[in-house]
Amino acid sequence: MCTRLICLLVVASTLLFMPAHLRGQAVVRDTSAVAATVGAVNKLYTESIGQSSHLFTGTEYLRRATRTNGNAYYLDQELQPGTLWYMGARYESIPMMLDIEKDELVIQDFRKSLLIALFAEEVDSFYLDQHRFAFLPQWISGLSSGYFELPQTGALKLWVKRSKYFEQSAKADENALPGYRYESRYFIQSVNAFKEINTADDLMAIVADRQEAVKEYLKQNKLRFRRDKEAVLSAAVAFYNQIKAAL
Repeated sequence: MCTRLICLLVVASTLLFMPAHLRGQAVVRDTSAVAATVGAVNKLYTESIGQSSHLFTGTEYLRRATRTNGNAYYLDQELQPGTLWYMGARYESIPMMLDIEKDELVIQDFRKSLLIALFAEEVDSFYLDQHRFAFLPQWISGLSSGYFELPQTGALKLWVKRSKYFEQSAKADENALPGYRYESRYFIQSVNAFKEINTADDLMAIVADRQEAVKEYLKQNKLRFRRDKEAVLSAAVAFYNQIKAAL
């Protein structure tokens, strides 16, 4: 096994001692070979560091043992590859899943023998199926610290807190399985505030300096707050940020 430094030195030395005219031709002909080499080095490094990697720092995670209707996870109850920024390092193609009942980001340990819930305070952000999430501490959100999705960013940031709540079945049948209630809460962050958005008036108050333009944009695109709150908020914030960026 080798450290990242030694692996990179091996790659660098290969190029260094190649004749200059061949080295130049190699770069011109096939720059993809460099990317492939770097990818292979990163893979080798990840495999070699094993248990010593900060990536595998967390607490053991256990799935709910009882049978339920639905599950506690966002998008998928199975691990899926994503990009993760953890303890100051970036990791690509890491199998993850997000438990939005417990608010925990879950990966496998390096032996793939058990599941680990990462330390939330050490998670900067991550992507799951193109959905970007970040950890927000209480002092920013005013809520409990946790993972929030970030669909839009710019002069205004749109945050979504996605949660599931475990509930017993309301059916009289004693064999009915318990299930989950899903909830999304929406927040807009500006320079001076982090505000929950529950009504169209809440939204218009945030975009007050461009309110008429935003209203017209939503009308033209037939977007109505009561029909699809998330689509309206995402479109309105993106449009507002576009206006501000053009100034």
